[in-house]
Amino acid sequence: MKRPAEVYEPAPRKYEGTPEDLTYAKMGARRVHACGYINFQDQRVFLSAALAGWSVGVEPLAGKQFNLWFGRLLLGQLDERTFGFTRAGNPEKVKARTSPQAASLRSAACGEVPKAKPQSPIEVPGAEGTAPGTLEKQRKPNK
Repeated sequence: MKRPAEVYEPAPRKYEGTPEDLTYAKMGARRVHACGYINFQDQRVFLSAALAGWSVGVEPLAGKQFNLWFGRLLLGQLDERTFGFTRAGNPEKVKARTSPQAASLRSAACGEVPKAKPQSPIEVPGAEGTAPGTLEKQRKPNK
């Protein structure tokens, strides 16, 4: 078996670093905000916080649909009627991975107040007489 130093060859291209921003010649562009949103027709549409600070390309399609691009990578489609973003790939798998709670937490972290849902009280065994929110973890005794 050969050692890495015996098979290593330098790359033919020189590394030029990360670009300051991406430009999209044949389509519009939107800047992704720090919380992962873009502004599209006075609406905020969440894409990904990983793209914060970068520009994404907005390519119009037929029927009030838009493709959203990050460089040469198709991120997904934006529907102008609902302002919904569908990631590229299998939409059923995306629905299974995305929880409504995660979306509400993103909104709260970015200055939006999520709509409160009425919740029923939860009964905790052994918590009689404690005020809500003051229940502390009980340690199990060592045996």
